[in-house]
This record gives sequence, structure tokens and C-alpha cells, in this order.
Amino acid sequence: MYIQIILGEDISNRIRKVIKIAMSSLKNIFPELQHSIESSSKLVPHRGGKINHTNIFQISPPLKCRGVIIYITSGIFIWRATETNGLARQEACIVALGSIKEKDREEWIAKIWELILHEVGHSLGLVPVRGNACVSYLGTRHCLNNCVMSDDLFEVIWSKRVRYRYKNNKNSPYCADCRKYLLLSYKNAATK
Repeated sequence: MYIQIILGEDISNRIRKVIKIAMSSLKNIFPELQHSIESSSKLVPHRGGKINHTNIFQISPPLKCRGVIIYITSGIFIWRATETNGLARQEACIVALGSIKEKDREEWIAKIWELILHEVGHSLGLVPVRGNACVSYLGTRHCLNNCVMSDDLFEVIWSKRVRYRYKNNKNSPYCADCRKYLLLSYKNAATK
């Protein structure tokens, strides 16, 4: 699997370190994982710190092999008139860090780590229709287990759970159900 990471030019080295931690977590699932990181001025937020490009998924050409393109911006992403931390489509996702404030360094790292893994999970087909899934207010499906694919809508809940997941599940961030589907989805796509 290949992951192409495209960063806004204003992304700090501290965030780049968190990206490497997230890639290490994914390598535990996909040992053959390779990734590249590049910068793009098109991902730097305009005045007001908001990004609402309808064509953001077209910044780079499509991948030639099975993988995901991750766009990471320091801005706030607007989708359907709603501020969101991320959005995923098949084989591409956006992670918007504009609303992640660094009050506590460990929590800040954990939230960025989880956002990256969460959106990559959606890009790879998680969470399908299954018994332990719920539909969020934006209409996307999320896992009900305590894994990075859950949708902790309330900041207080997310702050508590994300720390636990980062500390205890860094090497296996997806629950058994999500991990199983992730591997199956990737295997099926690779044989097409």
C-alpha cells in the first residue's frame, strides 16, 4: 500500500512527527506500507483560516497503485456549511487541524494521530454497514467500539477517549472488527 501525504506549506515539524507516528501505526497493519510527504501552497488557508475548496481532492493526480492521498491543512475545513476536522472519499481524505488547539501536548498529539488514522480508515472503506456501527450527524458511518473509527462528537468525551487510545492502542488503533474489514477490503481491492 502507498500513502501520499500532501501538507499545507505552513504545517510544522511537530505535526510532521505526529504523521510519522500515525504511519508507524498503519505499518503494524500493512507491513509493506510506503509513504511520501510533499507540500502544497494550495492547502494554506485563506483569511479567516477556512478552506472550502470543492476541488481540494484534485490537487494531485490519482495514485497509480492501491493507496490513499491524505491532504493535511492547518485551516478549518468547511463541508456542507459545517466545520469539520476531516472528510474522506474513496482513496483520498482531508485532515483539517484548525480547530485542534494545543492546550495539552499529549492530547494534541493524540488527536492529530487519531484524525489521520480515522480519515484513512474511511478512505479505505471503513465503516461499512454492520451491526456495531452508527450514523453520525454528517451521514457517515462510525464504529461503536472504542477504536479510532468511533465518532466522539463531544469534545469532553473525545479528549478522554483519545488519550486512552493513543497510549494503549498505538500499535493497534483499529478494533478487531475494523481491522478485519480493513484487511479484507484492502485484499479485495488489490485483486481487482
